[in-house]
Amino acid sequence: MQPGFIDISARRSDGGDVTELGIAERAAAVLRDELATGALANIDHAVRMWSAREPGVYHVEAARRVLSDIESFVEGVLDVLVAAGNALSDLHPAGWASPGSVAQICTRLANETRQPVEAAFACTDLIAPPNKVIRAERVRVSPLRVQIPPGETVNLAIAVLVPENASPGIYQALLQSPDIAGLRALVTVPVG
Repeated sequence: MQPGFIDISARRSDGGDVTELGIAERAAAVLRDELATGALANIDHAVRMWSAREPGVYHVEAARRVLSDIESFVEGVLDVLVAAGNALSDLHPAGWASPGSVAQICTRLANETRQPVEAAFACTDLIAPPNKVIRAERVRVSPLRVQIPPGETVNLAIAVLVPENASPGIYQALLQSPDIAGLRALVTVPVG
């Protein structure tokens, strides 16, 4: 996914059908199929080889252990894929913002589903350690509400009004939609 590009496929919470899978879900499905056909065929082949060397002895326990190890591996890989699919996009201005300036962030939203999507956005306070805050009311999102036809993208602008008395630091907030579960991004504004 490109920096500053938020994918909203497979993330509807309004009861609408999601007809396309995200990259992580597609990769997980392919991995499951490959391991199911390839790994199980290899186990079967190994069991037949062992049985041919020692007639009358079927290495069921060995096959079960190998299958258990493969299942553990698959679960671990799938956990990594799902975590990657849930990673936050980091939206930030082109450079550092000065106190009293406006940090401009431009991004695009893509609707990769087959249904139109409508979303509004809310932003938390921007926080920088230790105890530095730019209040959420100083964040402007434009347009306030977007409507995205299937397969289309729309531009989204985020303006952060940096206070005159803002201390230097890396300020971060969460921008999210109350309309679509999982549609969220990290907003990072370096001030100095």
